[in-house]
Amino acid sequence: MDTQMRYPWLRENIGTSSVKARVGYHNDYFTLGGGGFDFYVPSSSYWPTYLDVTPTHMVDGEMPWANKQPAAASDPYAWSTVIDGLSAAKRLQTLRFDTLSMVHNATVTLPAWKTTTLTKAQATAAKLPVSDGYFTDSSGNSVARTHFDYIRDHLGYRIEIWQARCAKLSSGLSVQVDLVNRGFAAPKHPRSALLTLLDSFGRTVSTVDTAADPATQTITGTLTLPTTPGTYFLGLLLPHPTTSTGAYAVRCANASFWFVPSLNGVNILGAVTL
Repeated sequence: MDTQMRYPWLRENIGTSSVKARVGYHNDYFTLGGGGFDFYVPSSSYWPTYLDVTPTHMVDGEMPWANKQPAAASDPYAWSTVIDGLSAAKRLQTLRFDTLSMVHNATVTLPAWKTTTLTKAQATAAKLPVSDGYFTDSSGNSVARTHFDYIRDHLGYRIEIWQARCAKLSSGLSVQVDLVNRGFAAPKHPRSALLTLLDSFGRTVSTVDTAADPATQTITGTLTLPTTPGTYFLGLLLPHPTTSTGAYAVRCANASFWFVPSLNGVNILGAVTL
């Protein structure tokens, strides 16, 4: 079981390495340094430690309560100023945030994020990751995005299929799949990367565990060829480490690849005739 601690110096005081390895950070006053209780700022002496720890440990956070919220009626630390969404996205990316509370500052900052437009040019200029097609629909028409949309869609990992290739060989079906993670963080628990071949009924006829980390750029494997000629579907399965089924499998972020929950959580890369 992993957890987080608010105060970085308390985490550093954990003497048992196996316990410390399961403890990440929780920024309980996310204000981009605007408040004295935000310890997760570049000026902190712990900043180098943050950059070292956050890529592999759980990171969560919350903004202060807003003055307009009933819960903050008597809170001397309530926050009534909009926290800039673009700057927030940069900080969340830098510190590899997995999650961020939607309850805190829900009447000040979150409404501003939901009504402030973000363009592809702005995201690119800020050196934030931009997915292919994120700012357009399937027909190439522009899609309006907001600061809230972008932060919601990039917290944690956002694994996308960049390209998939296959070749029929005498030894089997050789497959290569290029992946890219455009999320703020990497998956924190190890996942298998399985290539699979499905028949027209969605039944698995061949599978191979590539032994690759889904966070790597390219995974490769060779699938056993089916005995019956026909059209099959090539897929990628990234299952949850606690189950061999498709429950909680990763759905890749591409709109151009099929993901049918009933097909055991397999991302369908395309059809192949064998």
